[in-house]
Amino acid sequence: MKQIFISVTLLFLIFFQKSDAQNLKTRQTDWKQQVDHEIHAELDIQSNILRCNEVIRYQNNSPEIIREIPFHIWPNAFSSNKTAYGKEAYVKGNSKFLQAKKSDRGFLDSLNFEINHVKLETRFENAEIVWVILKEPLNPNQTVEISTPFRVKIPALFSRMGVSDGLYSITQWYPKPAVYDVNGWNTFEYLEQGEYYSEFGNYNVALTLPDNYVVGATGKLQEESELDWLSEVAEESSTGRTGKSNKTIHYVQENVSDFAWFTDPKFRVGEAKVKLGNGHEVHTFSFIHGNLNFTSITVLSAIEKALQYYSKRVGYYAYDYCSAVIGELKAAGGMEYPMITICGDASEGTIIHEVGHNWFQGMLGSQERRYPWMDESINTFYQWYAEGNAPTEWAEHSRIGVKSAILLYHLATDLGIFQAGNLHSEDYQQVNYGTIIYSANPERFTYLQEYLGKSMMDSCMHQYFEEWHFRHPLPGDIQDVFETVSGEKLGWFFNELLGDGQPDVAIQSLKKTSSGYQIKIKNNADFSYPVKLEWKTDTRSNNRWIMAADTTVSISEASYVRLNPSGFLPERNMANNAAKTNGIFKTSGKWKIGFPDLYHRGDNKIWIFPNIFSSNRYDGFTPGLVISNFTFPRRKWEWWLMPSYGVQSKKLVGIAGIQRNIWFQKSRFTLLETRLVGRSFHFRPITNIEKLYAYTHLESITDLYLKRRRPWVQQQFFLNGFLNNVSGSEFNLSSMNRIFLNYIVQLGWSRTSNKKSIPSKLVLKVERGRSYTSFIGVSPYYGSMGFFKFFAEHKIGIPYTFMKSKISGLFIKSFFTGFLQTYGSGNISVDNAYLPVVSGANGGNDYAFQQLLVNRSENMNSGNLWSNQLLATGTGIRMLPNITAQKFAAGVNVESSLIPKVPVNVFFDVALAGNANMDLYWAGGVNYVIRTNGSTSMEVNLPLVYSSNFNSAMQGLKWYEAANFKLSFLILQPINVARIAYQ
Repeated sequence: MKQIFISVTLLFLIFFQKSDAQNLKTRQTDWKQQVDHEIHAELDIQSNILRCNEVIRYQNNSPEIIREIPFHIWPNAFSSNKTAYGKEAYVKGNSKFLQAKKSDRGFLDSLNFEINHVKLETRFENAEIVWVILKEPLNPNQTVEISTPFRVKIPALFSRMGVSDGLYSITQWYPKPAVYDVNGWNTFEYLEQGEYYSEFGNYNVALTLPDNYVVGATGKLQEESELDWLSEVAEESSTGRTGKSNKTIHYVQENVSDFAWFTDPKFRVGEAKVKLGNGHEVHTFSFIHGNLNFTSITVLSAIEKALQYYSKRVGYYAYDYCSAVIGELKAAGGMEYPMITICGDASEGTIIHEVGHNWFQGMLGSQERRYPWMDESINTFYQWYAEGNAPTEWAEHSRIGVKSAILLYHLATDLGIFQAGNLHSEDYQQVNYGTIIYSANPERFTYLQEYLGKSMMDSCMHQYFEEWHFRHPLPGDIQDVFETVSGEKLGWFFNELLGDGQPDVAIQSLKKTSSGYQIKIKNNADFSYPVKLEWKTDTRSNNRWIMAADTTVSISEASYVRLNPSGFLPERNMANNAAKTNGIFKTSGKWKIGFPDLYHRGDNKIWIFPNIFSSNRYDGFTPGLVISNFTFPRRKWEWWLMPSYGVQSKKLVGIAGIQRNIWFQKSRFTLLETRLVGRSFHFRPITNIEKLYAYTHLESITDLYLKRRRPWVQQQFFLNGFLNNVSGSEFNLSSMNRIFLNYIVQLGWSRTSNKKSIPSKLVLKVERGRSYTSFIGVSPYYGSMGFFKFFAEHKIGIPYTFMKSKISGLFIKSFFTGFLQTYGSGNISVDNAYLPVVSGANGGNDYAFQQLLVNRSENMNSGNLWSNQLLATGTGIRMLPNITAQKFAAGVNVESSLIPKVPVNVFFDVALAGNANMDLYWAGGVNYVIRTNGSTSMEVNLPLVYSSNFNSAMQGLKWYEAANFKLSFLILQPINVARIAYQ
């Protein structure tokens, strides 16, 4: 045991070593580079190839000498599964790209960088970043002109760039120098989760393509004849263009960070003009692909609403054109580029959001890959208000909205997987990226606006935009502007609330005084922040801002007091914000009894409803009640009672439990769940006895979830304790009473990888236990047995190609169970229930009574369906005969979805029994499995072939009677469903 303790201690020390954080500057310099582009591109629609030439004028405005320049060549992201995008596709389960034909892949090649016709040396960092080595150093205030041809094979539409149904989305398509700023070179590979960061410059782009193709692009179209033709198309009066000849059109634009274009011969065009408050007129276009059922009026109206609202509240739009394309997009609902966006639908919110990016990703040029909140979160905040969908105050007794941002915040927090709001885009778990960046953070900006006031919020944002447009601001820059303009210290917001800080301010008590009331306030967070205090009487309402702290506040007469009255501050716990001035439980909220529902603010609800679906083999139908305080958002203390009556056993049975949830801040851990559960039911420990035995099960479960170091990997430690008592009489002899008692302690660790294409889980566990058995009323028969066991289990799903282009899944589970030590006393030897399982893990092997089972002890010869149930988490061969080993059992379960899109698998299991003879068993057949993110909720197995050592046990059974099944009732519990789904 000493060696084990030392090993575990060393494991903890190694795991919790702190890594050095990247030393990034968060305030930008007063200089920026200027990078101008001149590009000519010719589109070959037969081969989906762009043939291009590019001239880049790079002006070094930095104080540094530049000797080499990294270029992004992002079309190569689509060249193979080994790129960063290909690896991301494995994580997200993007089978369309992973199994794509070579002809559907994309790439950029034919590069030949030159200065004055002198070839430059290059070195490839990876497929998407090439460093161009200059012949002469580029000194400060010098400009160099670099030219290169290049060729782009346009891929099928897997993400943002590609061709689909005649629509060409040409984005991130040309060699583009990385941004050089206060933190040096900002190089990164293409990913769907996280966007771009590019230098500002002037663009002159010529596009050659068939004359009947309609083009929408960044910049100002130079050919009046083409503009006139677009107007004709918009009026549906265009004639004479057949596509048999080519046209060349030019776009010119100053001060943009990118150039994107979209073309389709089937575009339906709409156009309008929008005059802004400063008199500037913007020419707007809509381009709708094919027969999509959207109207130009809808699209143009949303563009105008965005232009007017953002210009008023952020800063005036700087360009002459603004367009929206409605067409197919794989990466998201919409994607922005300077002066133009593509949206998967024409919903007002989507268009406003994407047009709004012209300010934060476009004119300000935020580093969105590293700081997505500076673009996506702020933009979403303004989108909510522009479309009239801003958060409303969370009124007393009102229900948390299903679509509200705060609901998603609590979902992630309740599950212990919430992440800070200011992380790098790649650091976010996939669902969290949407939850935090697009929901929780915009809600936080709503709170900042409530604190500053709308007028001050606008003044701060106007100044931020005025100072930093076209200059690539960093987080410290926006904080400095807001603090200077508002005169407030806002570190609590930009550093804490947008960081790891999770506020939770509570009213602990309320006492009557001679002049009013004293309110005792508790700040459960580890940082201070402003919070509004509101108190009401029957005739008036008062409020004031205070800093959240452990303090006492005095107020005048009141009937009701509340903190954070609007609910705009996303708190970990919002059930402790209010207090009444009368009654016994002043801070407990209004007590209510009803059916399960989402949380109603200010209510302390106990829900109760009939349980009419539960049953087991021995108690029969067990109707009863379910009573609990469980709600969403979750509480610190949760409890549940499930009293039931066994119609068949004529006994009271049921379940009761209580759980404590502890959420951590700024820690290696995120959540601790510890619960105590008791349940009592009946069963027959031996099939052929008549009397039922009552079992009482008491369990203590502790799960400690670790903060995710990789967004798709969840690790946890667990410590479980089980105490079971079984009593009853044997063979109808009341004088022969059997008493059985055992306890088991489990300590373990698990690692779950939620890669959609390659889900995996590793569980390591040690278990110590002891059982006591005695018969009373006969000759002495008693004793105890103890054991020390080790478990290891690894599950993985592997995609592979079958039938050429189809994707199938191979699921492999490896397992090992073995004794490290056994000992006994009296007449007791090691019971078969405790032995490592080789085959047929059933209720008899659940010696810890850990699983809920319809059938606990029926065997394969019982002649009923439930006798074929195997343990949901049991290991071993999926055969009915229950076979155990004396020392250890090790093996592999393999199954494959052999036929694509048909939910029937083939399986093959093999196991080695650690006996004196080291027996080998195997079986194969077909099965049907229901999985959610790698977790199995139901499995039906039909063995068809098996090793000869199963023959005697299977003798007399028809082939279909060998079928067995597993059901995981724990997966169906609400919190487990949420945890599995939110991966």
